[in-house]
Amino acid sequence: MIDENTTPYEALTLALEKEKEAYALYKKGAEVVKDQSVQKMFDFLAKEGLMLRTEWYFRQSLSRTKLIRIGSRNSSTSPRQ
Repeated sequence: MIDENTTPYEALTLALEKEKEAYALYKKGAEVVKDQSVQKMFDFLAKEGLMLRTEWYFRQSLSRTKLIRIGSRNSSTSPRQ
């Protein structure tokens, strides 16, 4: 549960877990329903959620890379103690 004491990392971790659960639900729904239009809807929802998670992970990777580069640049110009 998210409350005022939840850290941003904890909130994102929980959100990603919920996304994984939703993906599994949509994939299962697509397998068990007989109506083709409903199957397509479930497949669409599963793919959409997967795309959003992939984009989020990609952006996080870019952010970490930029922070590492910035940190390296700053540490090389800062005086040694």
